Amino acid sequence: MSKKKSVLISLIFAVLIFGVSYLTSTEGNGTFVSLGDAFVMMAACFLPTGWAMLAALLGCGAYAFIIGGWQALIAITLFRVLAACWFMDDEEKLFTSRTAIGAVMSFVLFACGPFLFNMLVTEAFGGLNILGVSALGGLANVIVFFALAFIVDKFKIRTRLK
Repeated sequence: MSKKKSVLISLIFAVLIFGVSYLTSTEGNGTFVSLGDAFVMMAACFLPTGWAMLAALLGCGAYAFIIGGWQALIAITLFRVLAACWFMDDEEKLFTSRTAIGAVMSFVLFACGPFLFNMLVTEAFGGLNILGVSALGGLANVIVFFALAFIVDKFKIRTRLK
């Protein structure tokens, strides 16, 4: 993939991540949950790792800064950028065992990330409520990701974009 195409697709995914996160966000027990994380995983399947991490950084970072300032920027963006590392862009199909492993690892980051950040940085133990809300949000994102991956594979969108 050429550099220009990578930049363009990264920016498109950054806007998608921000828009979906902003439109679908809900707050529960001190943590925010949105469906934008599914698009972080999609970006990681379409782009090389560095470009996917950039898209996650821009999209999640802008959303996090709007909802909670610098502290939310660090807490939310760190784990979303790391989630982009579990996927590879060299597969023809998105719905594979390799992406399933990436989705499970991303789920762990989405579920445990806010809980760990709350405990380590803010020194406020939010209890299992934060972990539970984050886990439900992470599960919803994984389900949306698999639905999107199925659609992309069914209509062969990935092969058409190459």
